Amino acid sequence: MIDPYFAYAVWALETGWGTSDLWLLNNNPAGIISTDGSSDYQTYDSKEEGLEAMFALIRNYCDNGKCTVEEIRGVWSESDDADLIVSIWKAIIRL
Repeated sequence: MIDPYFAYAVWALETGWGTSDLWLLNNNPAGIISTDGSSDYQTYDSKEEGLEAMFALIRNYCDNGKCTVEEIRGVWSESDDADLIVSIWKAIIRL
């Protein structure tokens, strides 16, 4: 099971707490790149569809042996942001 607080932390970082154009205009919650081989970002028909894709991506990483924050962010992000995700995650839990 994917911790929803972890997913929320990823969404928060990737969308600037819901303010990014990619989220607002393309329903993309996590900078997910198109599956057509291009480096374009994926567009989803709804916010729900985008969130389902994000959860599926996290699940795919875990199914393929990448289950820690550092491992997931290592393949997901070009930035070394695992510690930042953990900080956001902890802040969300304290809310």
